[in-house]
Amino acid sequence: MATVACLKSDGIMPSQHLNAIMAYQSSMADVISVDKAGRIVIPKAVRDAAGIDERAKLLIAATEKGRVVLQKLDVESLAERLEKELAGKDVDAIVRKVREEVRARIRKDYPDLLA
Repeated sequence: MATVACLKSDGIMPSQHLNAIMAYQSSMADVISVDKAGRIVIPKAVRDAAGIDERAKLLIAATEKGRVVLQKLDVESLAERLEKELAGKDVDAIVRKVREEVRARIRKDYPDLLA
């Protein structure tokens, strides 16, 4: 089960989002604070419900609407999927191609950067 946290950039969660989360499962929502170093503590009830322990990896992203989203990553299933998808393929060639495409995009979008 994935855990999603929504927080407006002003620190106040809109009531409709809070109500939706609370309706989903009351033990899954809590108000938390950010410390001076930018850290948060995910409440134990949320960690337990989402299967998050000290080995868990989380993807964090900020949306254009000021929301912060946390998504638990299942590293084992990602590794298995990559292993299957890349089986028999020349990974070095794929990496070279991606790097070439990135460099071309940088040259196009930021011509002064590489000058």
